[in-house]
Amino acid sequence: MKKRVLQDVKIGVFALCFVFAAVLTVLAFLPEGGDVTVAEKFHASSVPVSLADQTEQILASGTLRNGSDRVVTVERLELDVKGLEQPLVLQNIALPPRADLPLTLSVVSTGSADRVTSVRVTVDGKTRELRNPAVTDAFAYAALPLALTILFAALTAHAAIVRVYLRQKTDVADSPAKSAAG
Repeated sequence: MKKRVLQDVKIGVFALCFVFAAVLTVLAFLPEGGDVTVAEKFHASSVPVSLADQTEQILASGTLRNGSDRVVTVERLELDVKGLEQPLVLQNIALPPRADLPLTLSVVSTGSADRVTSVRVTVDGKTRELRNPAVTDAFAYAALPLALTILFAALTAHAAIVRVYLRQKTDVADSPAKSAAG
């Protein structure tokens, strides 16, 4: 009896984990909403400017894409760069309809930078974070949730098979006792 209850609990837990991982997988495969997306990943690099002052020029570059049929004005583009305290900001960018626009931002700082950690745009007064790398690499976002979905599906199926086996074993064990009494 304890084994059957334990299998029922396993089935329930694995099934819940399967559903959660499946929802995450579906969300990872959904395209990014909005007109403005990242077409090419934003990268950051630093180049020494002055060895005496220990200053470096930090360059961040990438490409924004306008997926709509109208000109979209990005009121503010913010790039959080690892190594910088303040984000790099570019304002009032006009994106032509159905076009990609390569962008480069530069600043001189005392620290070095190696990567862009976040990309935020403000369009029509609403700020939202964009995926970086580009949305075309959706499988990279979905690989882990997809693997977990497959794993939990297999664990749920295995637990259900064991539960059926335990039920059949109990039925077979009870059968001879009933037939002997009858």
